[in-house]
Amino acid sequence: MSLPARPSPSQLDYMVGWICVIPEEHYAALEILDEKYASTNIVPAEGDRTSYILGRIGEHDVVINVPATTNYGELHASIIAKNMKSTFPQIRFVLLVGIGGGIPFPHDIRLGDVVLGTQVIPYAFGKETDYGFVRTGRVTIPPECLLVTLTTLEGHRKTREIHISQCVDTISARHGSEPNDYSRPFEDRLYG
Repeated sequence: MSLPARPSPSQLDYMVGWICVIPEEHYAALEILDEKYASTNIVPAEGDRTSYILGRIGEHDVVINVPATTNYGELHASIIAKNMKSTFPQIRFVLLVGIGGGIPFPHDIRLGDVVLGTQVIPYAFGKETDYGFVRTGRVTIPPECLLVTLTTLEGHRKTREIHISQCVDTISARHGSEPNDYSRPFEDRLYG
């Protein structure tokens, strides 16, 4: 961020949490911030040793965790969410935003695609059988207001009111990145 950090809103003002499990997701999250706040006045809840970056995206004050470089996975993400909601008690939504995995077929998704999903399906909630992947657990459905927002975004994309590639270019330019730094690669080696 090129702007100096301004004092953070109160801990009670944050309603959106953003979980990053790996450092690369965290670096991308920081590029999205419209404004970064100082985090010196944050008092962590008892037992919360997570570090946070505070900022604003649009009109929303957002809490983003700083991921550890070695602790990955579903258990780690759930601990981050629990700690985040303890330290920032007014958080309404905790979003897991990051790099996807478990892409079932090569024709579905290509390297560089942006995907909006409605559920996280932990690998422990299913098993691979001769007939394909079978879910063995229950997945929580996101709140209706988030599902409506996703439907609205998808509508904008389909009617070409939003161009994801232009959004990526705008964010890249704002932070001094070259357009090709975040463009689709010439070759997708995912299924090579």
